[in-house]
Amino acid sequence: MAAPTELSPAFILRRNAYRDTSLLLDMFTREAGKITCVAKFTKGKGTRTRGMLEPFRLLEANWIGRGEVFTLFHADETRRYALKGIGLIRAIYANELLLRALWRDQPQPELFDQYQRTLTRLLVPADLLALPLFELDVLAAAGYVLNLWHDDAEGHDIVPLVRYRFRPDHGLYPDAGKARAFRFPAVC
Repeated sequence: MAAPTELSPAFILRRNAYRDTSLLLDMFTREAGKITCVAKFTKGKGTRTRGMLEPFRLLEANWIGRGEVFTLFHADETRRYALKGIGLIRAIYANELLLRALWRDQPQPELFDQYQRTLTRLLVPADLLALPLFELDVLAAAGYVLNLWHDDAEGHDIVPLVRYRFRPDHGLYPDAGKARAFRFPAVC
């Protein structure tokens, strides 16, 4: 039997029931990136641990195994993010972004730290920039870097209230006035 990994900070992005007594967990870890683990319990035992294995809780966890699905070996909760209302909805969306945009088993320590900061910011419902900034971080981590600060025509700074067009193969460039274009607001 292989030895378990070292303890690593981790978040559960999604959990599903698996068979009678187990959970299938999609996790985002600092050292391993996005992974899937099975948490096994015996009937009537592990209730405390099972209740802790929910999204928006920072865990110290390790796992064992090879292949695509690991077995959760140990998990301790270190912080709970008590998200409510619109903050909870935004956090669920952030989890879906991570589930769909990231490759499996690719460490993303900077994005992990940004996700943790985003959850903290989402505790304040009035923080409207938390999610859009996180979206840009996820796009960058997935290899899609959008330059919204300079035009691609000449490299000049984006000017507020000037019309720009966006072409996927080139980026933003000033609208010559020939067609309707989307007006990008100034990004701060």
